[in-house]
Amino acid sequence: MDAHAAGAGSYIVNQLGLFDAPPTPIPRPVDLPAVRSGRPEVAYRHPDQPNMAWTGRGKPPRWVTEWVQSGKSLDALRVPGATVLNKQGKQ
Repeated sequence: MDAHAAGAGSYIVNQLGLFDAPPTPIPRPVDLPAVRSGRPEVAYRHPDQPNMAWTGRGKPPRWVTEWVQSGKSLDALRVPGATVLNKQGKQ
């Protein structure tokens, strides 16, 4: 190692020694709520045509609107055990 390189190394070490504060501890990760991935579960299904399903999110499909307008209950379409969210997206 030449004299110039040795001098640069000692200069850096001396500069680092100017800081009297202890090193800052690494912050702990924040516990975030679990994020659901994949498709949302089906909350409503047509009793006569099982391929017609709705998660309960967003605008109801036409078949749900027609079902309710015909005087039938939306609860009749609910899938047993399915989690139904309210307007704010909560259970």
